[in-house]
Amino acid sequence: MLNRVCSSGCTSPGEHLPDCQDDSCRGCAPSSAYVGVLCARCWGRLQAVVRTMPALVDELMSGDDAPSAISSSGGGRPPGSSSLYPQQRRAAADELAAALASWCIQAGEHIGVEAPRPSGLWWSAPGRKIDPETGEAYLVEAEPVGIRVPVALTELVRWIDPLLDRVAAAPWAPEMLADLARLDAGARARWAVEEPERRVQDIACPSCNAYSLVVTPVRVVGGQEQVTCSRISCGRVLSSQDWERLRAWSILVARMSARTEEPSA
Repeated sequence: MLNRVCSSGCTSPGEHLPDCQDDSCRGCAPSSAYVGVLCARCWGRLQAVVRTMPALVDELMSGDDAPSAISSSGGGRPPGSSSLYPQQRRAAADELAAALASWCIQAGEHIGVEAPRPSGLWWSAPGRKIDPETGEAYLVEAEPVGIRVPVALTELVRWIDPLLDRVAAAPWAPEMLADLARLDAGARARWAVEEPERRVQDIACPSCNAYSLVVTPVRVVGGQEQVTCSRISCGRVLSSQDWERLRAWSILVARMSARTEEPSA
């Protein structure tokens, strides 16, 4: 059976190709595909960037005045005035939302289901264009160009999250990850002011058994706490429900261990 490798071009730390002669090489052997065409680390990053995007966009839009009206073409709106650099923050939120919505549409076409088109997004007006080379007219469908209300992104994530394993099998999954991760990292570096992540000291990762779990706190009302393994070779992502079950199990094991160690009367 052919051993599939990560289509993102990832390599495994500490693992080398047979002909590697570079003493400074930290690892050049391709990482194995874990889900679809993605390695464990890329699969974890895809889940993380999608699941946390509503909280990020909500934060970018916080303090921004809501638009007073919707144009028939899904176009302009009055910018907010109560936050620092409101137009730039809204532009970042628009770009994130438009990118995820576009990838959702592509995912729906790939899987064979129709992706939601939330009214809380801004959409370009459909129309006809002329091909400059052939002179033939063609129809241009409405495309996502921005976001009006944060709940629209929550709707998209709720739809695509259970389909991510099928998305990860698409040949364009690495491109989707790279696109969303780039926009996410850029927005967080420039605008986001968030509660810091915290490392878990007493519960091991259920996949690799290392004490490498990091908690990403809830950053928006209705959001979910997410726990991720920080080891590059693992990258396991736990939902809030998975994390709650793991903590409950760890507490139960600790209590049982304590009882067995109690001296008999």
